[in-house]
Amino acid sequence: MEDEKSKLLGGGGRGVEQSGSQIEVKVYGSESSSGVNPPKSSGDAASFAVICLLICTGDTARGVLFPTLYGRVTEMGGDKIVQGLTVAAFSAGRVFASPYFGRWSETAGLKKVLSLTSLIIVVGTLLNAFSRSCLELIVAQAVTGIGSGTLGVTRAYVSEQTSGAERTWKTARLTAVQYGGFTVTPFVGSLFAHFLGETDVMYGPFRLTAYTAAAYFLTLLGLLCYLALNSPWFVDYVPAEHRPPVDPKAKKREDMDLRAVSEWSEVDWCLMAGLVLNVATKGSIGVFETLGIPIAVHRFGLSPATAGCVVSSCGAVGVCCLYGMRPLAERFHDTQLMVWGVLVMVASCGLLVVSLLSPSGGAALVQVYALSIFLMYGTGYPIGHTAVLTWFGKLSKQASQGYLQGWFASAGSVGRIVLPAASGLIAELYGLNALICCLTGFLVVTWLCIAANFNLFTRLTK
Repeated sequence: MEDEKSKLLGGGGRGVEQSGSQIEVKVYGSESSSGVNPPKSSGDAASFAVICLLICTGDTARGVLFPTLYGRVTEMGGDKIVQGLTVAAFSAGRVFASPYFGRWSETAGLKKVLSLTSLIIVVGTLLNAFSRSCLELIVAQAVTGIGSGTLGVTRAYVSEQTSGAERTWKTARLTAVQYGGFTVTPFVGSLFAHFLGETDVMYGPFRLTAYTAAAYFLTLLGLLCYLALNSPWFVDYVPAEHRPPVDPKAKKREDMDLRAVSEWSEVDWCLMAGLVLNVATKGSIGVFETLGIPIAVHRFGLSPATAGCVVSSCGAVGVCCLYGMRPLAERFHDTQLMVWGVLVMVASCGLLVVSLLSPSGGAALVQVYALSIFLMYGTGYPIGHTAVLTWFGKLSKQASQGYLQGWFASAGSVGRIVLPAASGLIAELYGLNALICCLTGFLVVTWLCIAANFNLFTRLTK
């Protein structure tokens, strides 16, 4: 009986419920020898909802502060360089924390790690509200970023508990929540600024202004995450002491030590390719986020409000696309979705190049610009990046999901830091036309790499 249970635990996801002195192991997303899926826990839907709340909170911590961040930095005496450092501090905290939280979740369980990170968000947002200088604000952003470095852990939870098409569409739901967190919640920050205006009052040690309201909002979200994680409906991983022994080969693959590159297998190299693909897709959307609105304002004469409305509307379409990903996941393999998603991203950049190089202006070029934004935000990036993410999860199924998904999340954060920074340098030295041409070429090379390895990528994740 124990051998049979260990065999079941070797694949699919795992949960645990304790009743008295007996521990009942639950397996999700794998098939028994009879070909029948084991029964799922009644708390599975509730657990998934908690995971979605955590992901939303992590990216809301970035999005809801954006509308008022520059005004606050300016009020404290900072400039655009300080603004850049303040934004980068959040991503830097996330890059640093993600792999470590991912590995720790493999031994300590999900609940303990995420409960700690929720409390770190609470601390970071309170530091944000109490900040009186730019340096204090940068430190607060870094602490909040560390608390938000749980994408790898939460994605690993879904990867452990699902398989096949279910993993793809549930991962798409997670991506939709994350996508909504940083594209929709800036509107909430704008509401705080609009309704509070010049308000500046003290409630004991707490100062309420248009700048601090968003930080207190995030504090409440962090506390809500902590309470949800410790509710009786949340199902954690199987504790380490009740797991079967770790396969030594999987352990070696988990570490992917550069000193052992000569010993890497096909899977190891494809795992590295997955990290690079994540940098490419995340970095590309980061470039659009950085320069998409300035292009609309300076090249096409749109107002910032109108340009923001175009981007937000296309982002909302992307969220809807991700929520409707289930039929695509059931019909197409992840590798096929990767090919088509990145190809649409290439088409988006191509249209932007056409609109920028055209000597004449007019409403027609504005429509071309809007179509370019739609293809990137509404279809190409949501589908392409989600396919990369789920493909990576299936590829790493024999190794440590938490650790590898942590590195995957860090790679995405690196892409969001490096590519936008490089794009700003290229735009400053050579102009916007050269920048978009470079981005188009970069995505074309990315697409060719996926197409060239299509059969290999598909075979390893069948």
